[in-house]
Amino acid sequence: MLSYINGFIIIHLTFLFFLSALGKLFSLRQFNTFVNEYKILPRRLTNIISPLIPLLELLGALLILLSHTVWFGLVLLAILVLVFITTILFILKEKRDVYCGCYGRWINAKVDLYTLFKNIYLSCLIIFLSLSIPSFGINYSFISVLTGGIVTAILLSTHYYWQIYKERLKKLHEVRS
Repeated sequence: MLSYINGFIIIHLTFLFFLSALGKLFSLRQFNTFVNEYKILPRRLTNIISPLIPLLELLGALLILLSHTVWFGLVLLAILVLVFITTILFILKEKRDVYCGCYGRWINAKVDLYTLFKNIYLSCLIIFLSLSIPSFGINYSFISVLTGGIVTAILLSTHYYWQIYKERLKKLHEVRS
């Protein structure tokens, strides 16, 4: 049973990181602007690192699919998510209003608690896989692919609608003031 759950989680992570990478690659200039707005690294270094992020996401998504490279993929994705969480915490601490660029221009998501909790959720999935794969393995099935896709669609939809809600709430507060 756990091998099927592992398969579902891997498919979910693969879809999510693959779509995230594609969104960034299709709007790489915009993503670079978002990363520069974080103001964590010097602009010159950011211009070098920001194009690597979607490529590393894509590589991690592909590596976790194969049983002989799953560990490399999990380590790569864990490092990326750790960097994302650290960046989000830094921005939230400074109370800055910046776009995360999580999906390029596909979802104009701002750095907020939702973004933080989404990345904590991803880190929990990666930790779960790291602990359960050695004992139970991975089993892909039609159901794991289907549920992985559905859960990814739900996560992306909630992120999208959360952003719409926040924008409308902001406009409502502006009208009232």
